[in-house]
Amino acid sequence: MKRTSIRAMPFALACLFGAVAHADTWTLRALEDFPVIDAGEVPYYREPGRDALAIDASILAYRDRFARATTLHPGPGGRFDLVLTTLAEVDGETTYHLLVDGNRVGTATNPRVPEEFSVQEIAFTDIEIPEGAMLGVDSAAVSNGLVPENGEYAYARGRWRSLDVSTAGSSETYPASVDLSLSIMGSIDDVRVGDEFVLEVRILNADEDTVATSPTIDLSLPDTLAFGTGEGCTVAEDVVRCVLPEIAPDSGVAVSLVLTATSAGEDRLLAIVTSDQPDRSSSDNRAERSVAVQRARVAAVDPTEPAAGGDDGSGGDDGRDRAVSSATSGGGGVWSLLVLTALARLSRHGASRHTERRAR
Repeated sequence: MKRTSIRAMPFALACLFGAVAHADTWTLRALEDFPVIDAGEVPYYREPGRDALAIDASILAYRDRFARATTLHPGPGGRFDLVLTTLAEVDGETTYHLLVDGNRVGTATNPRVPEEFSVQEIAFTDIEIPEGAMLGVDSAAVSNGLVPENGEYAYARGRWRSLDVSTAGSSETYPASVDLSLSIMGSIDDVRVGDEFVLEVRILNADEDTVATSPTIDLSLPDTLAFGTGEGCTVAEDVVRCVLPEIAPDSGVAVSLVLTATSAGEDRLLAIVTSDQPDRSSSDNRAERSVAVQRARVAAVDPTEPAAGGDDGSGGDDGRDRAVSSATSGGGGVWSLLVLTALARLSRHGASRHTERRAR
């Protein structure tokens, strides 16, 4: 397959060369061949060390917003296959949009990766592109809430390196994409310290053609909860990872997780699903549930249970001591104690006078 690098010649000459020589693939480099890098909500910056465009996620206003770079289509009009080369990052799964004349014609998301800056090739097939059309690539700086950094969580910077444009059917085959979604089921409305409860995490593959292999759930636990059991699940540094069986097209799987409330507090559960295949959209690949753990339940005291030492005459003063104790512990405080003491004295004084009158 003949490949023409736009980087190797002036843009206009490259277009002419492509039309005359019938080249079936053009490679557009992010750094050299996209002259406009600030056409989105936020700008890109050039990162020569990684041969990529990226978003400065250290600026809070740039997070979770899309940057866009644009360039002219280098070939004649027709139907084309395009391959976007991206850098996947461990701290976030970036979503990318492909645009033709400002219209979105494709969406894909980087997979979860174990190593930083893993090269990914995302295919968009059979795309209609008119001659002279404006091509655009969008991406956003996002966080998956799994990599702590400076008291918060680190963000992926939406990096990408190039866009290959090929006559439809002439490019090599790339992995098909899936469409996964995730939900967290189970009641966590009344959880107290020491309680054990079950959550069910469900995964659906809505794609009609592609099997999702090695679907993986990463569940980030708050400090108030501890992992117990779950089939196919392990835990490391408060992240529960569950590798599930493959998911057939238009099917789903689920895993039940047993968790224990360890301390009181309010926080959230965050779950993210990925697979071996790229995902067409990441908007439904994550789910959150808030959880408020209350203090442990206090055992109830039966008011009809007799106090120790009161039934055999060996302790207490006709229940007076128990009454005083009950009064002082039941919220009456000092005033209840004084009132009960005074009543006891009056009772003893009256009984003494009655005994004296009978003696006379």
